[in-house]
Amino acid sequence: MSNTLSDSSVLNEHIMEVYAANRENPISIQRKNHIFDEIRVDVYLALKEFLPPIGLKISRIVPFGSVACNISRTESDLDVVICIESTGFGCEDNWTRSLKNQILEHLFKNLEDYENLGHIWTAKVPILCGSKKNIKLDLSIHLGVDVPSCHISSRFLNTVTQFYPDFPILIIFIKTIFKNRINEVTKKKEFDYPNSYTLALMVIHFLVNQSYIPNLHIQYADRFDISKATWAYEMVDKSESQEWREKLRETPADVFYKFLQYYINNPVTHYIIVMKRKDLVFKERYDPEGLIIEDPFDDYNPGRSLICSKIFQDCLWNLLSNIRNHHLDPKKLRETISEEQLRGYVSTKKSL
Repeated sequence: MSNTLSDSSVLNEHIMEVYAANRENPISIQRKNHIFDEIRVDVYLALKEFLPPIGLKISRIVPFGSVACNISRTESDLDVVICIESTGFGCEDNWTRSLKNQILEHLFKNLEDYENLGHIWTAKVPILCGSKKNIKLDLSIHLGVDVPSCHISSRFLNTVTQFYPDFPILIIFIKTIFKNRINEVTKKKEFDYPNSYTLALMVIHFLVNQSYIPNLHIQYADRFDISKATWAYEMVDKSESQEWREKLRETPADVFYKFLQYYINNPVTHYIIVMKRKDLVFKERYDPEGLIIEDPFDDYNPGRSLICSKIFQDCLWNLLSNIRNHHLDPKKLRETISEEQLRGYVSTKKSL
């Protein structure tokens, strides 16, 4: 199979159309920023008398996730972390988790003018989820004096865009076609795709391996080391990434096609994605279920939400094959890489 398409213009046009239709527009971004400002005031007021008696105080309230990384879609949730300053907190233990849940429960009972507010106690990271003025949101707690890893990971993704400006285009396109849908009746995922953060990490590892960007974890180890992290907005000066931006010649379509080839030739059923390494690490045994990613910003495996990596791997192969066969036919190409086509394929495979 060729490493490139004979003509990628049709695919590139489709990618740009999907990106334009699904990216967060300036009005939506401004609205979410306004909602965030309201949330920050609401949380301060709700906790101003609750925290001091137990020796705690809010240090910062910051957004993170796709909205903070400029890779959000219009329907993306607003993720907010409440940083509560106190010494003596280290790794997550039962006592720390219990305290986080106490704070979230107080917010649950005292925040007003929020819709469908719910406290999820049992999540990996306890959260308060709901919406405000129809903007979906997740609130979480960070305890300690250090900078939360979710903030550093958001800055990391922003830095990737500094080196590779087409990163948001690729991510929003990939997130759109591999969008997990929640069944309104069962409240469970209808289709088994990696979550947004996992897809972003897969793209970043590919970009590093193919030398589109440097390995930021190695080249700028001091700046992305959580133990040394600061609240600085920019981790890397734009002048340091200029050389990489200037040598960018390939279209998003060319890069996306190579991305598919990369994970077909190096399937996640056989390899571990280690973000600090340029090359993938071979698994000791074939694993049709797990997608394993070692990420410095997440002690847990970010790929753990994927139930069956074999199905996703087959979906990538099906997608690449269809693009290769129909890349000169605009109508057929759109049909073969549409969300409905992929969902139908994955649904069929899951029933086997």
